[in-house]
Amino acid sequence: MSQNTPDKDDQTSSNKKNISLPMSRVRLIMKSSPDVSSINQDALFLTTKATELFVQHLALASFNGSGKETNTLSYSDLAQTAEEKETFHFLTDILPKKILARDYLQSLDQIFTTKQVNMLRISKYKFTLKLNRCEYLKCIYQLTTLQQIILMHLQIV
Repeated sequence: MSQNTPDKDDQTSSNKKNISLPMSRVRLIMKSSPDVSSINQDALFLTTKATELFVQHLALASFNGSGKETNTLSYSDLAQTAEEKETFHFLTDILPKKILARDYLQSLDQIFTTKQVNMLRISKYKFTLKLNRCEYLKCIYQLTTLQQIILMHLQIV
């Protein structure tokens, strides 16, 4: 058994050398969760390695999808990948596309104008319904009045 321990230690140390992300930072992030009380070294290693592989996968997908001939990867490439690929769609809130402030304000104006138009349409529709209901009630009243007149006329005759 004592012979297996050095091999295992060598394997663990060589695995730690293969990781690019600092395990102390990953531990800090994991401990920030209120659900985590203690972190096993193996769990920390696997989480760090999985995070590293995920970041590599995102970077490769963004780089291949960018269509650029240069060897650069920009924020807009990552945001575009998050928006276009279903696998990374959950990242759209974290990696939103950058827009200029004036473009954002214009889109807000359009949304606000659209909401106003929709509210006007809804209020016009409600008003039309009220008018139709009033007309309907008037017709019913006129019919009942006419019915009463006819009944009264029949009783007299």
